[in-house]
Amino acid sequence: MVHLIVHLVGQIEALGPTYLHEMWNYEHFMSILNGYMSKRAHSEGSMREAYTTEEAIESGGPFCNKCLKDHIAIGFPPSWHEGRLYGQGHTGKKSFIPSDYNIVLEAHHSILHQLSIVESLIQEHMNELREQNNEHKYWVMKEHKLRFSTWLIGQDILYGESMNEKTIKMLASRPSRQITIWQVYDINVFTFHVKS
Repeated sequence: MVHLIVHLVGQIEALGPTYLHEMWNYEHFMSILNGYMSKRAHSEGSMREAYTTEEAIESGGPFCNKCLKDHIAIGFPPSWHEGRLYGQGHTGKKSFIPSDYNIVLEAHHSILHQLSIVESLIQEHMNELREQNNEHKYWVMKEHKLRFSTWLIGQDILYGESMNEKTIKMLASRPSRQITIWQVYDINVFTFHVKS
């Protein structure tokens, strides 16, 4: 493998990008065509027939796709992450109540401070604390960390129509004491595997 990589580096320096002079694209396409072969006796004919059929159906647009039983175009299979963009666990679900709830509150505080939709509420709380004790900057930061979640609950934020208003309302309430963890979790077209 190392010899192959060293060989490729020299080739790229001499000839430029590999797609301009290598046969990998052609070989890849030939492997796709090979997958269409259904009859070994007439291999080229079966490949040509299957390939042209797929091209005709895909280029036929929505009309041809409506004729198909499941309304799915021929070609690549649907993504494994389809319908899981907003997060969905699917293996190794466990629920427990942590012995130290302060760890959960610290994580919640950290999440609140990473969201741009909460910035105005953070500034409002910091301004209130500065009015109480403007001389001590560290006292203000410490009190903000300790009391922001409680202060946010007391604001009586309305459950609005927009996604931002709904998110702020949900975050204003403290997280549940029961924690659910997953061994495998899908979110944003990525699959995360958690190791113990």
